[in-house]
Amino acid sequence: MSNSTNIEPPKVQDWLQNANSSDIVILIIATVSSSFVCTIGMAELYFVIKYIRREDIRRNLLWIVLMLPITTSLATIGMFFPRSSLFLYILGIW
Repeated sequence: MSNSTNIEPPKVQDWLQNANSSDIVILIIATVSSSFVCTIGMAELYFVIKYIRREDIRRNLLWIVLMLPITTSLATIGMFFPRSSLFLYILGIW
């Protein structure tokens, strides 16, 4: 009986070639959703930079505003590149 934790994640080319249509549809939906989150995050970033004058409050709000777009982007990249998903997960929670 082999240990299932020793299985390496697939390479991108192999994974995308063997993906069925439902996998591709889910990846497209996730990418569109991630793009939507990043667009909203950039709009929030614009408003924080434009309207918040106090530097200490702006710094805290920038951290909050950029947290979701960064983690969403890293998760989307991790879905397309399964071998890097663990590293991107670590970056996302850091």
